[in-house]
Amino acid sequence: MITSIVLATLLSFTSSAGFSPAETASLEQSFHQHMRSKRAYGGAMIVTDGRNTVSTTYGVRDEKGSPYLVTTPNRIGSVSKPVTAVGVLLLVQEGKLSLDSYVLDVLNKDREKPIVPKLESMRSITVRQLLQHHGGFGSDAFLSDQFNISKNYKLPLPIPSANLVEIAFRAQTLTSQPGSSFAYSNTGYLILGRVIEKVSGKPYEEYIRTAVLAPAGISKEEAFIGHGTKLRENETRYWDLMGRTGLSLYAEDHKARVPFQYGAYAPDSTDSPGGWVMSAQALIKFQLALPKLLKPEMQRQVTAPPPTARGHTSYTGLGFTVIAESLGGYTIQHGGDIEGCNAAIMYRANGQIIAVVSNTGGPPNDNGWSFNYINNTLCPLLNQMGQQR
Repeated sequence: MITSIVLATLLSFTSSAGFSPAETASLEQSFHQHMRSKRAYGGAMIVTDGRNTVSTTYGVRDEKGSPYLVTTPNRIGSVSKPVTAVGVLLLVQEGKLSLDSYVLDVLNKDREKPIVPKLESMRSITVRQLLQHHGGFGSDAFLSDQFNISKNYKLPLPIPSANLVEIAFRAQTLTSQPGSSFAYSNTGYLILGRVIEKVSGKPYEEYIRTAVLAPAGISKEEAFIGHGTKLRENETRYWDLMGRTGLSLYAEDHKARVPFQYGAYAPDSTDSPGGWVMSAQALIKFQLALPKLLKPEMQRQVTAPPPTARGHTSYTGLGFTVIAESLGGYTIQHGGDIEGCNAAIMYRANGQIIAVVSNTGGPPNDNGWSFNYINNTLCPLLNQMGQQR
């Protein structure tokens, strides 16, 4: 049994025997049943231990009926956050940043017009706190109010991420004192993207591509920051089962009512918390590279609980949801969903790595269906297979 993610550096996975034909068929059937139950149009699932792999696809990736592939790029929503977190952690490893750096000090360094926060307590927000969703930003509502922000601040649409970060500090409030409690925050990860740009001296996407994705063997065709209306040729199309619409943020159909996933949401505006488009295969490569990218001490930091989570077996570490397993070691995971997409990843304590993506989104009360499928259906099935060997 792997006792921590650190031991995965040696790729000492516990699963030595490959999946049998019956097990492979059972895993494929489970995923296909899940996708049918959600009325999904298309998606993919991959389970691997680095040597033995089961991969399966479902449905279509466009209106023409083209088959969905494991290499089909798909919006991944908040699974972008672990990607951003690893980028931040690499800067910490290189000594260019500290987990306990005050983010406003970082952003204001050598800046002609420093960001003056609305609240003095915002000056105490640290990199670590934002990674753990302890920065105090309890509401992301303003991120969905781009038309009013554009009008009030005379900013172009979609609003550039750097401007949104300034507004977060200058005009928003905090719902709690920094470090005092957990509150899931897209705003916090939007700020971390700008920290990456400030410290690295590169645009966010360029830095992540060169520092995180390229070393993982992930190409530009497999992973990129999405656009609200201009989908790549190899990118899947997206379906929202609720048929939700909104006003377009883009010039080509400015303020026209459009399907939400085609212009009312701007992944390029909220890049670091939710803008990445990645294939299931790319998500597996990202996870396989974690032991190579992050040194043992940084891996321990990833799974260390924040002070508010002491005694809990599940909490948010640095960029990942962490589960302390009863038999030892940690499972790290993250899910993501927005209108028109669903995704989740998991790096299990036993060495198994999972990625699930879908080009379909459902009702708000069924958000996170990929995440829930992995936890509630797929992992119990994998555990049962392991017990029978």
